Amino acid sequence: MPRYLGIDIGTTSVKAAVVRSAYRKLVLEGLGSAAIPAGGDRTAAISEAAAAALGVGSADAVATSLPGTQTTLRTVRIPEAAARQLAEVLPFELESQLPFDLEGAVLDWRVLEGHTNEEGIAVLAAVARVDETQRRIDLVKAALALEPERVGTGAFPIANLAPFCTVLSEARTIAILDLGTKTSDLVFLEAGEPVFARTLSLGTDGLPQTAPKLAREIRLSLSAFRAQGGKPPDEIFLCGGGAFVSGAESFLSAELERPVRRWPPLSIELGEIASARAAELPLYAGAVGLALSLGGSDRGM
Repeated sequence: MPRYLGIDIGTTSVKAAVVRSAYRKLVLEGLGSAAIPAGGDRTAAISEAAAAALGVGSADAVATSLPGTQTTLRTVRIPEAAARQLAEVLPFELESQLPFDLEGAVLDWRVLEGHTNEEGIAVLAAVARVDETQRRIDLVKAALALEPERVGTGAFPIANLAPFCTVLSEARTIAILDLGTKTSDLVFLEAGEPVFARTLSLGTDGLPQTAPKLAREIRLSLSAFRAQGGKPPDEIFLCGGGAFVSGAESFLSAELERPVRRWPPLSIELGEIASARAAELPLYAGAVGLALSLGGSDRGM
């Protein structure tokens, strides 16, 4: 019965989640967090958060992620005839759109089902620099003496929670706002599958004075999604530390003119450590999604 550890490294804290695979089911065993000290030494914070989540025992596999600010997302159209050669064709399509050379980059992609038109199939690609990805791997390895098996992208790992939450996997468009301290991530799901994402330059720092600017950045992201053919989200769900900011839901609902509410309950079974912190689950959405990415199909990149 393997135990999967997800490590979500933010700007001010580290969140960790442990998922155990047991007889065709997954159990969310533990949650833990640790503040990153003012000096910025994240190694100790990763170790502390992981220890709190693991309790007694160890992890069989680890997943972490790069912040959205260190990844580039592009949606490109590929002729259907070239669908089987995506690995060869996609770099050529992306090369002119990227601010760096693909030779020093790592690339992943997902085909956006249901977005095929006369111009071809839609492919959402995530690109990151190899050196920045390696630094994140080395950081986690130094803290845990275990090399990550997966490195996620921004808020995409949160999509792995959709199978455990009916309202996220329904046949409609949902937006998830992971509201952090310094920055925030917005990811859009269609029938539970991630199709678009943006990283916002604002978080909870500066609220309530910066609230109008945050709302404006979200509106711009909604417009960018619609410009690519996406439908306006039926609902927006808040997770991350900002989900607990008083008045956030009502303010954003009024500003964005659509329902905004805190992260909904999950149907995943909770272990003893996780049960004690069940009320804090919105804070750990990214870490739980990373842990789930190791236990089967990964909806992220």
